Amino acid sequence: REVRRRSGRGHAPKILAIADAEAKRLGFNPESFTVSFNLDNSRWHKYLTTVKNSPDAHRILQRLKDRAYWAVYYEPMTKWESLWVFIDRDTGEVLALASTRGASMPQIR
Repeated sequence: REVRRRSGRGHAPKILAIADAEAKRLGFNPESFTVSFNLDNSRWHKYLTTVKNSPDAHRILQRLKDRAYWAVYYEPMTKWESLWVFIDRDTGEVLALASTRGASMPQIR
């Protein structure tokens, strides 16, 4: 599997362990995805521009409001289903999940 990150190297093992556990809990195989995250969550912010009017995106943003977090993205390598795992930077708590499994838009969990 490929892991892309522009920053957060010292935190990468912890972040990936938390995110991978959530992915497995949801029935995803983390090894079949390209995983990306970075300090400024630029991939997530870019994605938000495509779904900015989505009620699901607004629900996630409410959960993330005023929190420092990592947005970990699982990009599929073979079939079309993706996963976002949002992790609190201070506590390691999973704040929100968004998946396209079985849907064209992310479903919030």
